[in-house]
Amino acid sequence: MRQMDITSALETAAFFARQEGDEEADVENGGDIGSEAEMEPIINTIDSLLAGADMRLDELALRIGAKVLTPGPADAQVTKIYAGDRVSDLLNEASRKTLLVTNLANLQMVRVAELMEVPGICFVDGVEPESDMVDLALRNHTMLMVSPVGVFETCGLIYQLLTGNGQS
Repeated sequence: MRQMDITSALETAAFFARQEGDEEADVENGGDIGSEAEMEPIINTIDSLLAGADMRLDELALRIGAKVLTPGPADAQVTKIYAGDRVSDLLNEASRKTLLVTNLANLQMVRVAELMEVPGICFVDGVEPESDMVDLALRNHTMLMVSPVGVFETCGLIYQLLTGNGQS
């Protein structure tokens, strides 16, 4: 008998099925995936801005007006933002310097952050995670923060901050 996390197994299966489907759709549509592109995670130009900014996670949270619920790793820097809600895509994009911006305030997000060693998660729309998520984040040294605005607006605040047009 083998213990397995069914959520994780389904995410993995969905990821590989989607990869094959994207390749087929790309060929059939002459390189244009159409409505599938709308579901892709946000690809932001802020990654290149972050890479040269030496932006600490706690500083970023403060400067975009996010409420910090748990401290993250000491002096954690972010060089990449992943803004989306597809766990399978997050598994491809995450690193030790990725901030996850998501509207999915659930335990799986915190577990994926633990697995991928993501230093922080920013939940949006003022939705605070439940206590079990906060406890797990504390144990894993994952910063949890809550932005009062949505995903696009939160990414916009980060962009403005990095281009010098944001709050100081």
